[in-house]
Amino acid sequence: MADSPFSEGQILAGKYRVEKVLGSGGMGVVVAAWHLELEQRVAVKFLHPLALERTDTAERFRREARSAAKIRSEHVARVIDVGIMEGGVPYMVMEYLEGHDISEEMQKVGMLPISDAIDFVLQAIEALAEAHAAGIVHRDLKPANLFIAHRADGTRIVKVLDFGISKSLLNGSVPELSLTRTSTLIGSPLYMSPEQMRSAKDVDARTDIWSLGVILYEMITGRPPYTGDSIPALCASLLSDTPVSMQAIRPEVPPELEEAVMRCLAKDRSGRFGSVSELARALAPFGSLSSQVHVDRASRLLGVTDVSFPGIPMSTPLRASRPTPDPPNPGTVDSWGRTDSPMGTQSEPQRSRAPVFVGLGLTIAALLGVVVFLGIREPSAPPSASASVAAPPPPPLNTVATAAPEPAPVQPQVLPSAVAPEPSAPVVRPQEPLGAKPKAIPPAQAFRPKPVSSAVKGTGSSDLSDFGGRR
Repeated sequence: MADSPFSEGQILAGKYRVEKVLGSGGMGVVVAAWHLELEQRVAVKFLHPLALERTDTAERFRREARSAAKIRSEHVARVIDVGIMEGGVPYMVMEYLEGHDISEEMQKVGMLPISDAIDFVLQAIEALAEAHAAGIVHRDLKPANLFIAHRADGTRIVKVLDFGISKSLLNGSVPELSLTRTSTLIGSPLYMSPEQMRSAKDVDARTDIWSLGVILYEMITGRPPYTGDSIPALCASLLSDTPVSMQAIRPEVPPELEEAVMRCLAKDRSGRFGSVSELARALAPFGSLSSQVHVDRASRLLGVTDVSFPGIPMSTPLRASRPTPDPPNPGTVDSWGRTDSPMGTQSEPQRSRAPVFVGLGLTIAALLGVVVFLGIREPSAPPSASASVAAPPPPPLNTVATAAPEPAPVQPQVLPSAVAPEPSAPVVRPQEPLGAKPKAIPPAQAFRPKPVSSAVKGTGSSDLSDFGGRR
């Protein structure tokens, strides 16, 4: 296995089987390995044995592991394990990432779409916001350390790699403090800020903002803002030259976006954005809608609750910065319409009169029912003298007349003598209203049966109807 002191298939630390080399640098090697206990692929980073001869190398390696472990953002490669292999070689186990870094992306497509470039940087800003909140400055941001991985659903996600030369702004251990006192050139010169060029120990979070500005410039224009044939020439260009306008290289670049990038590249760090959350708000209008969440997360991580800049629109409002107060008189909507009013006292009287209206309606309905009932009870016209038989007696008064199905053929019946009235006495209908003159029915007609056919099938106006509507 090239550039690695370990061969393929070798078991490291008793639980990691080496598969292949993923990358190699001046200080260490990263290999893909299979975790025998968890049964998953991981990335194992360890130092070259020759790098261990430097006194500060092992401490920088341990600091990288501690720094990465403190950041829980999904935009930082997760640290799973740390330890020391056989022979005293320190190692660090991280999540395995499938994809490629932004430098490879630029080699494939050249200048990136502006929206994609902004989205990549905003994701990196979310990770850096958590690091800066913990007092950690990366100091080595570059396209090769921004890795484009894939989530389970196939969407792309940016992971910030390599906190190996990060600096802690908070109180650290004695070895860590000794590392930051050195004036050795640390980092990638193309992406280093002027103050980091002068002294690696004299930096703060604004050096990462410079590096993000250089990365943005290069992704959008296809070239870095400062170049040189050597490190001294690069340093001279960085300290004295002015970058070529982004619009001169790519005319579709919005002026506000170029202004934000150039502010990142201010040689005096006091002229740059004060925090990555400020930079995120300046870049938000040029990213996709889905990237707005990174802006608000970065602001919350840094404790920013109300930030605005003249001429730079804000992204989605922060929940903590602009609480929405409850309205003084919230209105409601029901079946009666809106109940809110300027006085706030109109709704109660309207509700209190509702039972009155209901009671009044019921009373009117009852009265109408009585009127209809009495109208139905009007005395019917007397039977015609030519009728062959009297109409059958109506139902009793205490019964309710209802619609009945088609009646069966009427069978001729003769009233029993016990019930029939005397021949000489008139027959009085019990359902006639009080005071009405009873109508006499001749005995001969009263007891004369009617043929079945004529009783069922009425003809002309001589047919009689009972209260049920039957013919």
